[in-house]
Amino acid sequence: MKKSYLIAFIAAAICCCCCFSDAAPLSTSLDATFANNATLLADQYLLYWNYNLTDVVFKIVVKDFKWAGFGVSSTGGMKWSDVVVAFAYANGTMHFSDRSVYGSNVLPTIDKYQDWRLIGSKTEGAFTSIMFMRKIRLCSSTVRPNSTDIDIDFVDGTQPFIWAYGTSLNANGDNIAYHGASPRRGIKVLPLINSLNQLVNLDMSKVETADFRVNVTLNSQSKTTYHCHMFKVPADWLTTKRHMIRVS
Repeated sequence: MKKSYLIAFIAAAICCCCCFSDAAPLSTSLDATFANNATLLADQYLLYWNYNLTDVVFKIVVKDFKWAGFGVSSTGGMKWSDVVVAFAYANGTMHFSDRSVYGSNVLPTIDKYQDWRLIGSKTEGAFTSIMFMRKIRLCSSTVRPNSTDIDIDFVDGTQPFIWAYGTSLNANGDNIAYHGASPRRGIKVLPLINSLNQLVNLDMSKVETADFRVNVTLNSQSKTTYHCHMFKVPADWLTTKRHMIRVS
């Protein structure tokens, strides 16, 4: 009998995913079920997405905010990023725009070509859901010779995504204001188009689990630390075939 294992690594989060996608149409209902999700900031900023061979549909759910931003980064930071910005005007209408970020601590510039497209939004209590979509591959600079837009394709493997939200707009109420210090901004490396992309219901009563704990205190004064720790697997794991189904 084949057995499956859920292995938990404490103190380090590792994502192990399989690729699955097809050309089936993506649901654009605000109540759609999403196969993929990530917590960008606990109880504050959540991300959901589905994809097929050509497009990705996103939904961000943000709590108590005036504006929200999300996008893909070429550098792992704010500079040289391809982002969207959303906020509500005083009359309740939604502003949504595709923007480019040319430097750190600068206001994102609205793109000439709007590749990210708003699907819709709704507010329930303190949380607002904003749903939008974008092509996986965009037109290159040879197709857009006069464009200075920063357009970043979604790629196989992992890719850095940035997010932010703010609690105020500018003085005129027609653009975003500075988000402020952490935790109102962040970065998350995601396997966007290499995630499982299908819902899997596991009977956890039939799944065996094992914990491998890294009991080490990192030096808080060190900016970067590389720590390696090896584990010996239980002997009975070597007697029959096992399938590792999740690492967290």
